[in-house]
Amino acid sequence: MIDLRAARNDPDAFRAALTRKGAAAAFDELLEADRAVREIQPRVEELRAARKIKGKPTDEQLQELEGVKEELRQLEQQLAAAEGRRKELLDRVPNPPDEATPDGFTEEDAVEIRRWGDPPSFDFPVKDHLELAAGASTSSGPPRSRARASLSEAATSRCSSSRSTGSLSTGSRAAGSRPFCPRCSFVRRRCTGPGFSRRTR
Repeated sequence: MIDLRAARNDPDAFRAALTRKGAAAAFDELLEADRAVREIQPRVEELRAARKIKGKPTDEQLQELEGVKEELRQLEQQLAAAEGRRKELLDRVPNPPDEATPDGFTEEDAVEIRRWGDPPSFDFPVKDHLELAAGASTSSGPPRSRARASLSEAATSRCSSSRSTGSLSTGSRAAGSRPFCPRCSFVRRRCTGPGFSRRTR
């Protein structure tokens, strides 16, 4: 975000610098929005101060206050809109570039300052991260996901085995307790089938 006060004091220098970034038009819009805010704000503050009357107001003062309130309401709406527009443009306008920064918008316009090490060379076509991600999405899933699926299948098998051999532990029958499978209690997932409850270490 640019320094708005500095931009007011030297708009030509800011405009010339922002032209290098293609933001001169947005900068002019920002100055216009800032000017609109600064034109409305003094009158709003004046009307806010006029509402404060010492002592009991007279009938004439009450009538004047009604007019002040109405004018203030309209101006506050205009001020809020102007401040919103200025904030929007402040977010859009970039900071001026450094004088040593070369002009341009592409990688070819950049200037190499220094290099550390030697770029690696490969005997096969190199893919970027987008191509690698596209290739990974067409596979059957990452190894970690397949391993978790195998573990879940093994837990289901053990549960079924425990039930068929009658080795299912029912545990305590206190209020709120339910039977669990002791042979696969290391799996932090609910076992399949009725009568199983979740148990973790």
